[in-house]
Amino acid sequence: MNANSTKSYARADRAPHSTMLNLSRFCILTLLSVAAGKAALQGLQNAGKSAAPVPTEVAHR
Repeated sequence: MNANSTKSYARADRAPHSTMLNLSRFCILTLLSVAAGKAALQGLQNAGKSAAPVPTEVAHR
């Protein structure tokens, strides 16, 4: 009985732990991708500012 109870406890402990790890990984990846996207956008904006000013009408055509 004790062996079975410890096994079930180990299984019960394992599942939430892995899900928590997956959630934390997902959150970290999401934050990293968002940060990278923001940095890329800022870099593009800075490059556009440093380049010769182009009227938006000409750029859209």
